[in-house]
Amino acid sequence: MNILETAGICTILNAKTKHTIVRSLILSNSVILRKQPMLDAFWEGTECVGLKTLLQKKQGQLERILCHRCGKPPKISAEILMEMVDVSTFGRTGSNARHNSEDVAQNFESFVHDCEDGMCTYDGGVVKVDDVLRFMTGCSSVPPGGFDARFSIGFTEERKYPTVSTCTFEVVLPLHLKNYNTFKDIMIESIVSGPGFGQI
Repeated sequence: MNILETAGICTILNAKTKHTIVRSLILSNSVILRKQPMLDAFWEGTECVGLKTLLQKKQGQLERILCHRCGKPPKISAEILMEMVDVSTFGRTGSNARHNSEDVAQNFESFVHDCEDGMCTYDGGVVKVDDVLRFMTGCSSVPPGGFDARFSIGFTEERKYPTVSTCTFEVVLPLHLKNYNTFKDIMIESIVSGPGFGQI
């Protein structure tokens, strides 16, 4: 009876209810009890950083902090996306490679802003800033807790198309894309043709 009470089952055990009780116990065990160690570890962690007391005082706030349940996730802007990006240097100061990488980096920023302004169109629609974020990370919006790392923009002389590692948030742009219109066309093609996780 203690097991039934712990599982929240108030049905009296008899021949007619035994199958219902068994199903309820299995469900309780598989759904609730299996997650109990994770919940205990979470609460221990919140206690270590002084968050447990705050969350207990302000019940209901945890969901708002961790979940996008209060409406749609906030829309990402070009400015917000560019603030999360670090552009690495390529080549020595004054070299052609450095000059080309600076041009391509500027093209990337211009492209992100054009996406926000609805200027990156293709036959099937428009590439938006959240599409660029999805291309870079696999996520169409910024998670409530943010990302674990900043985005890194690197350069290569060896590839024709941009490559992305969604695990390390690294985008590698080809240096030959100095012309903005060519850059824009290649980026749109890459984003539209390569959705999803992994190396694109």
